[in-house]
Amino acid sequence: MGVLFKNSEALAEITLPLTWDSDGVELTDVTFDGTLVDYVGYKLFVIDNDNREVLIDIIPVFVDPIAPGRGMLAKLHFHVSETAVPGVVTINTTSIAPAGGLAFIDTEANTIEPDYIPGTILIDDAAGFVCGNVTDASTGFDIAGATVEFWNDFPGGSLISSHLTDVNGQFACESEAIFPFDAYAYKEGYYPVVIRDISFGETPIDIEMTPVEQPLGSPYWMTFACHSNTYYGVPLPVGSVVDAYDPDGTHCGTSFVTEPGKYVMAVYGDEIATLDDEGAIAGDTIDLFVNGYPATVWGGNNIWLEHGAIDTTVCLDLETTIDKEIILRAYPKWNLISWNVDTPTDHIDMVLSTVYDCIDVVLGYEQGGMSYYPDLPAFSTLNNVDHFHGYWVRLKDGCEEQTLSVTGVPVSATTPINLEPNWNLVSYLPDEIDTIPHALSSLSENNLIVAIGWDDGPLSYWPELQDFYWTLQHMAPGFGYWLKVQTADVLIYPGNSPKVNIYKQPMFAVDKAVELNHVTATRTWMNIYAQQLVLDGGIVPAGFEVVAVTSDGRAVGAGTIRTDGTLGMIPIYGDDPATEAKDGLMTGEVFTLVIDGVAAGEQFTWTGMGDRQEVSLLTSSEGDGLVPGEFSLAQNYPNPFNPTTTIAFSVPKAMPVTLEVYNILGKKVATVFDGTASAGRNEVIWNGANAHGEPVASGIYFYSIKADEYSQTRKMVLMK
Repeated sequence: MGVLFKNSEALAEITLPLTWDSDGVELTDVTFDGTLVDYVGYKLFVIDNDNREVLIDIIPVFVDPIAPGRGMLAKLHFHVSETAVPGVVTINTTSIAPAGGLAFIDTEANTIEPDYIPGTILIDDAAGFVCGNVTDASTGFDIAGATVEFWNDFPGGSLISSHLTDVNGQFACESEAIFPFDAYAYKEGYYPVVIRDISFGETPIDIEMTPVEQPLGSPYWMTFACHSNTYYGVPLPVGSVVDAYDPDGTHCGTSFVTEPGKYVMAVYGDEIATLDDEGAIAGDTIDLFVNGYPATVWGGNNIWLEHGAIDTTVCLDLETTIDKEIILRAYPKWNLISWNVDTPTDHIDMVLSTVYDCIDVVLGYEQGGMSYYPDLPAFSTLNNVDHFHGYWVRLKDGCEEQTLSVTGVPVSATTPINLEPNWNLVSYLPDEIDTIPHALSSLSENNLIVAIGWDDGPLSYWPELQDFYWTLQHMAPGFGYWLKVQTADVLIYPGNSPKVNIYKQPMFAVDKAVELNHVTATRTWMNIYAQQLVLDGGIVPAGFEVVAVTSDGRAVGAGTIRTDGTLGMIPIYGDDPATEAKDGLMTGEVFTLVIDGVAAGEQFTWTGMGDRQEVSLLTSSEGDGLVPGEFSLAQNYPNPFNPTTTIAFSVPKAMPVTLEVYNILGKKVATVFDGTASAGRNEVIWNGANAHGEPVASGIYFYSIKADEYSQTRKMVLMK
């Protein structure tokens, strides 16, 4: 639960008493990570659940005064008991007081009165419940009054429900059990956001909206309008934003759509008497955009005529697609490619359909390596591709040079691309070649470590060594690029178009095994996989970790068994020549596998980028078999499930174990196991029934294990 604190320029100590208005709700903790006062050194709190209150005291010192502005002050963690009554619990306060009689002051030494925005907790046991919040992408502030619509298929499908965000930017609604569904959020002053294919249990939904930059404006304008604008075959949706740019790149008009299919926009002309460029001059062709995408104009001419002129035939369409052609060199050469169109689907076999029969392997990267092999789709980890990333493509031996044709809606060159710390494999969005310094000028000063390209061989650019002639001089359409940055950043290529953060779902979530074993992801990797992984004659169960280890003990790859015996592609990383440290393997070096703490005796050889190797029969080097040296609780499978699911856990020796299932309210539903478990792996089946043998409703459940001093909880989804 978040408590929001709103003030102008508060610099003094804050004392904040909070109360809540419902029994069955107990506060367990208060944290400040990621909040307005995260950096403040002294933060105290006292919890009194008997009186349903907590006192929070923020005590800044000279070096860390409380930052001005509006933001989250604290995060409250509650436990909801089975006696809690469904409804809305309000978190409120009687006062926000500076201690010691000090006043809140602004930068001009004026006394101010800060505002407190009450927070709420929603308690409900409905299945398929969906909630979330909407925030400003530039400030992080919550957006009140935004409309969030659920569609079975936006924009041409049916509207399921519509909701407004509250003062905290939060929305809560029932999805009526239609999954997957699309969410469409909009509010005047912001570009709308579409989130597609939200699945059961994916909540809360965090939506970031980009504010619209308003034109400078002038006393001179003409009017563009049309009542027949289309958006992927349907009338232009309410909430859409139409932007106008003149040939000089000046933003000279913006319109917010309030009726389906209709827009009216003042397109500003330049005021000659000023030094500023406010807009167009007579005869200029105006570029028009819908929600940040270049729009096709039909019916009229998008020409700026004169002040006071009106053209009601400038109609827009956002369905027109174009083809981008990319030459792929024949095997054994690699191709590092990208495209600047938004494809109708991101599924890899559809996007690459024109050359699919000749593809040997496709590699992608986001926080780690992903791979796609057309002959092994069930084991591949790169299933979707988009216009934000670059991709390595190698053709099959025997295929001649190919032309890849990618069809989609053109995207703005200035579409922001979010960069993670360390390596990023990015696309190039402009249609024109650009120099490296100019193309990457949006990055924070001194943040870029190196840029690397590939055109039948590696090309590099090191910004700190300006006196050298670097082989990577330009960025060009159709190519992908490696960018290594010190901290997270946003890449915006130069261009005359809106800078809209278009929502995209992450391609890749780092496997827990990778984080736990401190694997360093590099720019090169081969893969191992298993159709039936056997250790000492036994099939390796779901939930077990597989770690690739070098002869000197470094972890160079890790993953988790998802279903019994089946291991998807795990990248085994090669050494990165761009770093001084040895962070991976060289060609010909060997590695071994450790299965849930048990070392296997077999050795494997790192053969090269994009290669793959199947593993199957393993033997433990010390004869320990599948008896682990520690506790573990595996993810249930299948998940989601209906009506039964298997839960596996491991203990180092025979001991009493309790395994229980709870609903989202924290109420115990069933005891799945309560007895003495055998040393090693144990499996139990839950039939989706409560303690009385009655089937439980669809929804999210938690299963929790207690064994000796070990406890662990995981989430599962029952979908009927």
